[in-house]
Amino acid sequence: MVFLNNNINSKREYWYALGIFTLLTIVYFYPILLGQVISQTDFYYFISPWDQFRPDDLTTMGNSVLMDQSTEFLPFFLEAKSQIFNGLFPLWNPYIFAGTPLLANMQSALFFPLNIGHYVFDPAIGFSFSSLLKLILSAFFTYIYARKINLSHTAGIVSGIVFAYAMFHIFWLNHPHTNSTMLFPLSFYFAEQFLRQCNKKTVLQFALLVTATLFSGHVELTFLIAVATGIYLFVRAIQLQVLSMRLIYMFFSSYLIACILSAIILLPFVEFLIYSATWGERAENTLPPLPIGNSLAFFLGKIFVHESWIGGQNYAHAVNPYIGIVILPLIILAIKYEFKKSLAFIVLSVIAFLAVFNIVSFHSFLLLIPIVKQTPLYYFVIFFMMTGSIMAGIGLDSIKNKGFMFKHLVYATISVLVIIGLFVLYWDGSYYAEFIQDNDLLKGHIKQLALISLVLLMLALLLLRFSKASKVATYMFVLLVFIDLSLVGQGWNPTNKKEHVFPQKENEISEFFSQTKQPFRILSLQNVLLSSTNMLIKIEEVQGYDVPVTSRYHQFFKQALKGKDLYWHYNISQYDPTILPFLQILNVTHIISKIADLDLPLVHDGHVKIFQVPDAKQRAFMTYQSINANDEEHALRLTLDNKDNLNELVVLENNNDAEETAEIIAKNEIEFYSRTSQKIKMKVTTDKPGYMVLSQSYYPGWHAYVDDEEVEIYPADYLLQAIKVPQGSHQVRFVYQPFSFWFGLVISLLSFGIVLWNLKKSK
Repeated sequence: MVFLNNNINSKREYWYALGIFTLLTIVYFYPILLGQVISQTDFYYFISPWDQFRPDDLTTMGNSVLMDQSTEFLPFFLEAKSQIFNGLFPLWNPYIFAGTPLLANMQSALFFPLNIGHYVFDPAIGFSFSSLLKLILSAFFTYIYARKINLSHTAGIVSGIVFAYAMFHIFWLNHPHTNSTMLFPLSFYFAEQFLRQCNKKTVLQFALLVTATLFSGHVELTFLIAVATGIYLFVRAIQLQVLSMRLIYMFFSSYLIACILSAIILLPFVEFLIYSATWGERAENTLPPLPIGNSLAFFLGKIFVHESWIGGQNYAHAVNPYIGIVILPLIILAIKYEFKKSLAFIVLSVIAFLAVFNIVSFHSFLLLIPIVKQTPLYYFVIFFMMTGSIMAGIGLDSIKNKGFMFKHLVYATISVLVIIGLFVLYWDGSYYAEFIQDNDLLKGHIKQLALISLVLLMLALLLLRFSKASKVATYMFVLLVFIDLSLVGQGWNPTNKKEHVFPQKENEISEFFSQTKQPFRILSLQNVLLSSTNMLIKIEEVQGYDVPVTSRYHQFFKQALKGKDLYWHYNISQYDPTILPFLQILNVTHIISKIADLDLPLVHDGHVKIFQVPDAKQRAFMTYQSINANDEEHALRLTLDNKDNLNELVVLENNNDAEETAEIIAKNEIEFYSRTSQKIKMKVTTDKPGYMVLSQSYYPGWHAYVDDEEVEIYPADYLLQAIKVPQGSHQVRFVYQPFSFWFGLVISLLSFGIVLWNLKKSK
């Protein structure tokens, strides 16, 4: 119990609080007591090929909005688990994009501690494990911080409930977002620790916490938490008159040490970012701010979920700032009675409001900071989640400790009701016109929500009136806070029967390819094996979903394959015969579809249809003609211009030996005899020297050897890899050994050892 260092707080209260948070979490997800699991992966039964196995009692998706669990996180965890159990670090993902880094994508969060459930349990239970622990620990960490700043036991519990069950937290519960935000309160805890004990021990402990945040899988929120913590520390240091260069130096030292500790993931990620399309795409296409009308969600949490919206919801709900209606009067009391204690939270709230809604063109100022261009600015709503939860606790304590007058609580409640009334009266939904299918129905829904808010506020007012004299009233108010948030958050993390969340049966696609020995890829159309779900049946696909994505694949997909990406979902909606030459060199042997009018040989006609791609190249193939390109842009242009000749020639980059030659015909044979995600072994026999193209994404970290002698890998046809192979029979192997990972591993191990040794020594 390292955090229980405040003598005025008994350990019993901490255990009591932890018990309450655990009980509330079980109540919130009570179906788990009936054997169900927390998962959104019932989605699989609504796409091919698993939709034909859908159980009769599974009629609708538990969550039709959030599909990342099914299309990204679970497939990544399962592949990582498979590689780890085979004695490998999960460094490379061969199943999407013609191959792409796995650990380095950061968002997979493969090393985050709470994701251990995905390696220990079966797929149906992994998300339940992490979801339950995240809710419990989010509340408990908030409670720990609240007690650190001397809030009462009850106020700490209220703050913990508000933070853990705030709508943003519930919406993203099964995503990396909440891996980061659950640690947010501990960052403020250590900011307070810096103000009290600015020593080496505090620096090292905070560095370990920041390292965990970096491992969480969400870089943008990790950055915003660091910004919020820095602002909080600055304001508090000024208030306490302890601001100094030493304090600033020690604080930033923690982040520097954390970067060194997390080198195992940070170095591969930075390398991936350099070679990815993410930096350029996000810098050019910054996401817009939220309209001011979105602030109505502060008061009416379910405004964006109703049949009046197209699809039943507006995606503005994803960044819903709702932290509860019944605690808003407490926040007003905190500002009135404890302005100095609330000042840091007020500053953060103002900054968040300016950023989220772009008040006075605040974005123009923020976008001067390069890294902010990569951060969706509406994520600043996490500031409201943190500040609102603590100010609610401060306001609750002010009722008991500041000569509370009931009329002030009444005034605060009336103020909230007046704001709601004005919003309801003047709310302009024109910002969302394209998402609304029945405006009159939506207005009726808003009025209904306003009425519910009125009832909840009146109950809160009544309970708070007697809370000073009655513990029962206090406990009932705590319960009301939980009920308030539960009414809004229920349903976003559905519980399902175990048999509904992961397809166990073999399907016709995996059965069709079960006897195929040689490496191959497929192209799937019409929501068959949608976005990375091909990983579940271990069949390699030329499409996929991940963030980030290499810039080479991004450009090749858009220009050669004529596809469109939507928020990093790379899917080709329909087959265009003009892309056939590119599919051939990508080792795409079959196209899977639900329609029968493709002008290709049909080799399987069932629930899904499988078409054969004629003249598809093997995963590795020899070429004896080459063209030299000066740079990447030139290589892509040459590849596009020579698409009808890619079976005979290869476009190489910066290879002085590459030149356009007369047609050469030579016998060759390539035999694969060993292949894992990170090592490919083959025997290559050729009558003449030439270039062997490996149909795999060109990316740093891959090494090639011919008869145990390392040879240079050239970018081939813009996207792929090629090596020069001399005449004769040779043993060829490709090995993925990224220097960024292995160097990072050494740095992380050494630095962890040094930090832990120093912490032990400091005791």
